[in-house]
Amino acid sequence: MEKPKCGEDGFGDTNVISEYITRKKKDACRLIDDILNEIGNPERISSAPLNQLSSVMGTLIDKFGADEKDKSLDGTLATLFDDFEDVR
Repeated sequence: MEKPKCGEDGFGDTNVISEYITRKKKDACRLIDDILNEIGNPERISSAPLNQLSSVMGTLIDKFGADEKDKSLDGTLATLFDDFEDVR
């Protein structure tokens, strides 16, 4: 049996994909909120191995700091810590 070619299954059209993603954004945001709340659970943090905590921290810094790349920061560790103090 031959697989459908791009466009034949309804997902080859970028408009269809864009519409689907737009419809699912609220669901995805709720899921992200749930995960972030669980990640912030003090019991979970205290029982997590250091390598997992550093991985989560690195991912969050990378993703939430992505818009900072456009700003004129010197990229030093001191600047990073100052940014964290502003957020806290």
